[in-house]
Amino acid sequence: MKHQWFKQDGGEELVLFFSGWGTDACHAGRLFRDSLDDGFGGDMLAFYDYTALTPDIDLQPELSLYRRITLIAWSFGVWAARAVPLPPIAAAVALNGTLFPVDRHRGIDPEIFQATHDGYGEDGRRRFERRMCGGTEVLSRFSECPSTRTTEDQKNELSSLQCLFSGPVLQPGWEYDHAFIGGRDAIFPAARQDAAWDATPRTLIAAMPHYPFFHCRTIREVTAWQA
Repeated sequence: MKHQWFKQDGGEELVLFFSGWGTDACHAGRLFRDSLDDGFGGDMLAFYDYTALTPDIDLQPELSLYRRITLIAWSFGVWAARAVPLPPIAAAVALNGTLFPVDRHRGIDPEIFQATHDGYGEDGRRRFERRMCGGTEVLSRFSECPSTRTTEDQKNELSSLQCLFSGPVLQPGWEYDHAFIGGRDAIFPAARQDAAWDATPRTLIAAMPHYPFFHCRTIREVTAWQA
């Protein structure tokens, strides 16, 4: 698992961001910059690339310095965040993901996951990005921040996740407090997300596709449910 700090001043507040499969830190950077413009003053650390679930360096000493940690996770990052040891989490938000990433009723249909994996190449990558964005307007915003990772690297990560999903699951000392569900999510269908979060407060954004950062642009917007 790779990481990137966007700000590390040792302040009281830290936001941990767990990105989706196949990404780099670009989307986290966009969220951070838009949040700075919106008045966010805390630190932010992003995780991505879940080929291995162990962070590339031990971050526990740095993380333990913060008095309040908020976690925001998107897509497969929702599952990955619960699979690694973290310090106490004050609040956690899931964006278009579940704790059952490959599941016929609460996640991605196993046959669809397998077909995506087996057919993943340059054409498959473009098809996936179109499905993820759900329309030209969101695809245009996504394309401003394309992953720098190669298609082969993305497929290797997907293969690793396929094995990890069937392994033992860590039981951390925190739970997700809120879930945002995209009504137009073609990757994690809204009805399955709703079933997965049946005991968790959730917000349905009817027009939101799987890529959420056209609708959830800032940390304040994602954490407004706490107010």
